[in-house]
Amino acid sequence: MFLGLSRLRSCISKLITRQVSTSVADYAVEFELTGLQIRLLRLPDIRGEVVRKTLLVAFLSPCLLTACGSSSLPPPPAADFSVVVSPASVSTQVGGTTSAVTVSLLPQNGFTGTVNVTVSGFPNGINASPASPFMLTAGMPQQVTFSAPAAAGTFTVEFQGASGTLSHSANATLTVTPPQSPYLVSATYYPWYDASSFEYNVDCYNDTLRGELVPPELPILGKYDSHSEDVVTQQIAWSTAAGVNVWDLEWVMPNDSLDSTIQNTILTNPHISDLRFSILYDYAIRFNVDLNVTPDKIATIVSDFQYLAAHYFSHPSYLKVGQGRPVVFFYFSAALNPVSEIQQMVASIRTAMTAAGVNIYLIGDEYNALAPPDPTRISNWNGIFGYGVGLHYYGYSDDNGFLALHSTMYSQYQAVAKQLGVDFIPSVTPGFNDRATRRICANDPALARRTSAAAAEGSMFDNFLKDLALPYANNTQFKLVHITTFNEWHEDSQIEPSVVTGPTTTDTSATGTQYTQGLVYQGYGTTYLDILRNAIAVAKH
Repeated sequence: MFLGLSRLRSCISKLITRQVSTSVADYAVEFELTGLQIRLLRLPDIRGEVVRKTLLVAFLSPCLLTACGSSSLPPPPAADFSVVVSPASVSTQVGGTTSAVTVSLLPQNGFTGTVNVTVSGFPNGINASPASPFMLTAGMPQQVTFSAPAAAGTFTVEFQGASGTLSHSANATLTVTPPQSPYLVSATYYPWYDASSFEYNVDCYNDTLRGELVPPELPILGKYDSHSEDVVTQQIAWSTAAGVNVWDLEWVMPNDSLDSTIQNTILTNPHISDLRFSILYDYAIRFNVDLNVTPDKIATIVSDFQYLAAHYFSHPSYLKVGQGRPVVFFYFSAALNPVSEIQQMVASIRTAMTAAGVNIYLIGDEYNALAPPDPTRISNWNGIFGYGVGLHYYGYSDDNGFLALHSTMYSQYQAVAKQLGVDFIPSVTPGFNDRATRRICANDPALARRTSAAAAEGSMFDNFLKDLALPYANNTQFKLVHITTFNEWHEDSQIEPSVVTGPTTTDTSATGTQYTQGLVYQGYGTTYLDILRNAIAVAKH
């Protein structure tokens, strides 16, 4: 830098008398900061003796630091540190482990302490090694790897270092890729939970089976809130890692709490592009289980679908099949009457959607293993599925013929559907038990999650997938499979992870088995997600 004599004369004249042998009036001064020296250079037309060309930095630093107003030095900077990570990104596939991220401590201004490092920013189902927190000291970096047994997605991992009152962080990007799958696996997702009212508490609805077991077997996330971005992020990460690549979201009507949660929480989640979604149109709740289809109801349904077309179908993550056809699952259609009005209802939906520029793909809830296929009902739809595949059967599938029945009825329904040009969508469930929820208004039998009391947890679901659902999906146009459900805890049809416990047959009822009916239940962790992922991996496509 170049400084004029007028600014430095008074300071330099005091200091230079012992360093140079001529007047500074004849010189301009160039302070050239190179290493630890400042050079004082002479102009070409100087007179008199030559000024000494080199002054130590310490000699002139009082002038430079205080603009020659004072010779006092500032206090030394405080000891500090920074956290450094390398590389800036790592990746792996579900079931794999990343290469190492090196986490280093960079001391500053004489810092000699240790730093406690906490690693965060990734969901349950991904593990850091070593586990967080760990200690860092200067010159001893820590290598950290990430394994991903049960979650997928891209996450910003924060390495937060703290020492006393000092705190600094550094970030790295972690990407976990889900396994490739030829299937569309859609699981019904319920966005209705609130931590303060996780259970039904209206009319005959009370608690959940898992909350009434001894010991309780609650979700890993606890009694969670569906409005939480972190909850939805976690559920997406679990789903995609397991092969669930579609959520069919329960929807009842415009502008209610479910509609608001879907639009303002689920569809705004930063990870929503990791999967696709569709709508499960819940006729039963929309019309308070009034199963008689009327012109007034048809008008309401058409208006609802016009709303869906305007607010959902154009979303980039909405599930579309064929030539851009948005998919809607129509819940409870098999229970509706009369058939003539059902036909009018479906025709009216299609007419309204065509007017809106939408070629809709409607999947009716028509599969019922306890009744033969009805061509007059099936023919209304583009595809058929069976939400209630677990209803009306008690006990273990080795004893009750549950899987044998579905093997027979799958074949019958698929044959009729194929004749009509309708897609048969195989449906599967891990089990069913609503006895704690509807304890005073229903007496539905409990369908066990095991093939027998001694069998492995989830063995019925495993057989249902491998022997029926996936093989039948191979013969469908879109290889679409439906799972009842991702998170319906009130009917115990969920595959969402629970806490891990030992097996039990005991509940909190007066008899100790009113809700379990003596069947074995166990807190299962990620068992059902693992079963699904493994079944897809070994399926013959």
